[in-house]
Amino acid sequence: MNQPSHSIGQEVPPPELNTGQVLKGTAASPGLGIGMAFVHAGEDLWVEARDIPPHQIEAELDRFKSAISVAQAEVLQTQAQAKDRLGGTESQIFDAHRMMLADPQVLAETEIHIRSEGRNAEYAYFVTLRRVIDVLSSLGDDALMKDRAVDAQDILARVVRLLAGDDQRPAVHAMRPGTVVAAHTLTPSDTAEMRPDRVVAFVTETGGTTSHAAIVARALEIPAVVGCDRATVAITPGDTVVVDGYLGTVYVGPDEPVLEWFRHKKAAALGARGSRRGRRPRAITTDDIRIGMELNIELPAEIARARKSGADGIGLFRTEFLFLSRHDLPDEEEQYRVYRDMVEAFGERPVTIRTLDAGGDKLARSFPAEPEANPFLGWRAIRISLAHTDIFRQQLRAVLRAANDGNVHLMFPMITSCQEFSEAKAQVELARQELRERGINVPENIPIGAMIETPAAALVSDRLARDADFFSVGTNDLVQYTLAADRNNERVSDIFDHFHPAVLALIARTTDSAQKAQIPVALCGEMAHDLDATALLVGLGISRLSMDVGSLDTVRHQIRAISKTDANRLAAEALEQPSAADVRALLAASTLTPNLQT
Repeated sequence: MNQPSHSIGQEVPPPELNTGQVLKGTAASPGLGIGMAFVHAGEDLWVEARDIPPHQIEAELDRFKSAISVAQAEVLQTQAQAKDRLGGTESQIFDAHRMMLADPQVLAETEIHIRSEGRNAEYAYFVTLRRVIDVLSSLGDDALMKDRAVDAQDILARVVRLLAGDDQRPAVHAMRPGTVVAAHTLTPSDTAEMRPDRVVAFVTETGGTTSHAAIVARALEIPAVVGCDRATVAITPGDTVVVDGYLGTVYVGPDEPVLEWFRHKKAAALGARGSRRGRRPRAITTDDIRIGMELNIELPAEIARARKSGADGIGLFRTEFLFLSRHDLPDEEEQYRVYRDMVEAFGERPVTIRTLDAGGDKLARSFPAEPEANPFLGWRAIRISLAHTDIFRQQLRAVLRAANDGNVHLMFPMITSCQEFSEAKAQVELARQELRERGINVPENIPIGAMIETPAAALVSDRLARDADFFSVGTNDLVQYTLAADRNNERVSDIFDHFHPAVLALIARTTDSAQKAQIPVALCGEMAHDLDATALLVGLGISRLSMDVGSLDTVRHQIRAISKTDANRLAAEALEQPSAADVRALLAASTLTPNLQT
């Protein structure tokens, strides 16, 4: 999917400078991040480089040797169990694991890293064995060597996990200031724990511009590059890394002149951003049609930044962070305090709270469930809430209590039928009754909306509109469900396109239903910040756009340059196009999509 471009960052360092190793990926969140690498080695393994004081070196070596001994014992036990269940031949695959664990060269190189560099055992073993894995993986089509690379990865995970332990594993939320996170992938649990005052950039090997990590990065204004192949191989814990979120480029180990060059560019970008934010007129078209400019919020850490953004409200307050990265459930009081803080920060401006959207790529440990072959088409979102009405009503009670403190709107995710929406609304009434029985008065009515993020919801939107107070189109899921293209899979990124005629037709059907019922339609997917889509969305009848804080001013500026009448004509013509490419060509030729890149 095309992303908005920016003039800052369109330059690269002069060729005479030593930029170190240069990696390419997809720009997912604009900005420049400079810091020290913290690597996610897979299988929930985080590896950082820590300095070990000279007087603790011997203890660190003992810790490493102990982990190797335990790992050897574990492999022997696993091999014995495999022999009993599978026979002697199959169990021989663990001979390679035992040999690697006892490899004198690997053990010696790890000890050298610990002694000579004064680094922690996790880092030393990671660096040593990843070099072995890289060599084995590079040996062409040799099947045996590829198998050995897999074996080495398994051993690496086993030993690092033993070394980390509960008392040694670096906590994600406790990363050092100035950290660049390099990972194969980042789960919602990972991102929910990260602090924006410490993480200066993300680099992931997988995912696209609508992946959870990319969304969080934009919301927190953290530069990010996704789809960066072999990033965790090229980047070693402790490396100095520059992440260019404008161009999708990552520089590993550049020299000081390059770092200084990027520091200058970063300062210029921050200055330009501050200048734009000094001017915040309303988003009103040239023919006086007001478009609401709202924010998507993921974490409490975003509240202060959001309050100063000049936004008209919160169009999407995701509540999953309360349930992720923990083994228990947040109680009503904890949830209420979070919702109240957000509502109070925005005063009379509306705050739209989405009920728990767990499942798919956002699995909460609090909801034990069997792994699903296709989790995005499985047990998730409103389906989980309606299956666990006690947990659902606990959240609803917290939301209703927060409505006493400000302008709360409520919406339900992944609606596919009128029956689901009615059942969810019935739970709201039960939650309201439970609060009154406790002597807590709550508003008689708050606006309740349905998210339109499945084709089913769009196709029955005329009937949903009879009971809903508003719609909110979630284009990330709507695109993936309409086009059968996983939004996190870079292999189908060319198919995942929100300008596909089928997607536009579903949005048009939704806004038409809403207009007839006289209810507003918001759009809170990543399409909201695509400048190529702004005029089109206005023409399709979207009345509120909700996005990350970093995109707010640019989109607002573009809305002020178009007329609703002209946007309507553009939308009508776009709906007649046979393909996404034709829609893009139409938009590129239109004067309503001015080039804001310079």
